Amino acid sequence: MRTTITACLAAATLVLTACGSSDGGSDEASEDQGKVADLLMTGAGDAGFELDRDCVNETVGELSDADAKALADAGLEGDADISAEGEAIGERIFSECVDAASYLDALVASYGEDDPTIDTECLKSALEGKTVDEIGDELYDAALGCANDG
Repeated sequence: MRTTITACLAAATLVLTACGSSDGGSDEASEDQGKVADLLMTGAGDAGFELDRDCVNETVGELSDADAKALADAGLEGDADISAEGEAIGERIFSECVDAASYLDALVASYGEDDPTIDTECLKSALEGKTVDEIGDELYDAALGCANDG
């Protein structure tokens, strides 16, 4: 079992960045697209942050049938071989569908567990109100700025 949020996020990111483009299919999600949406929701929950289900469903609905099948078959632990277009959609899921406040809470908790020299209140304060992308961009520097010497 994964013990840190970083490890969980890495697993979720594999799925999040491995989405594909629409192949012009119907408006109704395929069975594999539904499985991918469920995997994303489970991965986020396991990692301790929230995803907007409607946003996930809408974005995952853009997956090609082949990409959806590859992702559903690979699961959270697998390494799916998907189309290049999927990278941008995966980034969009992470940027648009992740609840920034719950993501920050999960990261701060993980940092606190992994490194007792990090002042978690300082870290949370430094990143509070930021978007998911801003948190990702500023996390390392904020953690360094919130490290105690002891």
